[in-house]
Amino acid sequence: MGTLYLFNPQNDLALAENSTHYNPSQKVAELIRQQAWLPREWAQPSDSILVDGKICPVDPSEPSVVVSRVEPWGWSRDAKRQFLQAGVDEALLPSDSWLAAHRQLSHRRTSISLLQALGYPTELIPVEATSAAQAYGALQRWGGDGFLKLPWSGSGRGVFRVAEMGAERVERYIQGMIRRQGSVIVEPAYNRQADFAALFYHGMFRGLSLFVTDHNHVYQRNVEIPQRAIIHRLGVDPMPIISEVEKVLAHLITPTYQGWMGVDMLTYLPPSGELKIAPCIEVNLRMTMGVATLLRIQRRCKG
Repeated sequence: MGTLYLFNPQNDLALAENSTHYNPSQKVAELIRQQAWLPREWAQPSDSILVDGKICPVDPSEPSVVVSRVEPWGWSRDAKRQFLQAGVDEALLPSDSWLAAHRQLSHRRTSISLLQALGYPTELIPVEATSAAQAYGALQRWGGDGFLKLPWSGSGRGVFRVAEMGAERVERYIQGMIRRQGSVIVEPAYNRQADFAALFYHGMFRGLSLFVTDHNHVYQRNVEIPQRAIIHRLGVDPMPIISEVEKVLAHLITPTYQGWMGVDMLTYLPPSGELKIAPCIEVNLRMTMGVATLLRIQRRCKG
């Protein structure tokens, strides 16, 4: 008996569309084809992977595959549909009501709730704007600059720096985001020094992830170095704030969602010049490349 994995990196976009059948772009479809077997890096010999709609054993010498649980990269109605079409017992899959609740938790407003629960300074907490007036009001708090974010998107996509956009483009993006997803998340721009994430499983802290993004916060790659080296690279110990985040997740997230999750953070330099941590830039209720990197390093160390 084993776990059936699914690499579905398009899941954030499937959540945004909220349909049972999401058609990824050609670029994303090619990524899925190239990386479909990625879960093999942390799977056990008795496990299997859903590839092109077929349940494939991790170990080809296994005479048969018995699926006792399923674990996609991320949950959505589209992910459930893929498992059902492959013949997975519906009893192993989440209900439609759970998927609806999970989708709402995956909204970027969850980051706002987490920061509020942490007692983060009000002037640095993002704003969910349902009108252009609200969005411009939030930007005015931060001197007219900041980031516009779609409520559902991932890996830095759907994220735009206002300072790099003309006034007409800003207006167009704000209106478009609200029209498409009901609101726009407006966040302050930090004097960012490093991007990292705290990784949790079933709400319990499991490790750190250091990653590289471009100037628009679009994910580029993970840095594969030991945990102590990550803390050294950050220049400030993140563990005290991570302990507080873990406590908040216990009542904000884990009553609904169990599984891998990543809370993206960053270090920044405020005008005072003392390096600080922004404890929540995004909450990813799914597997992440940071988790994959952590599991890869752990398996390598065991070997």
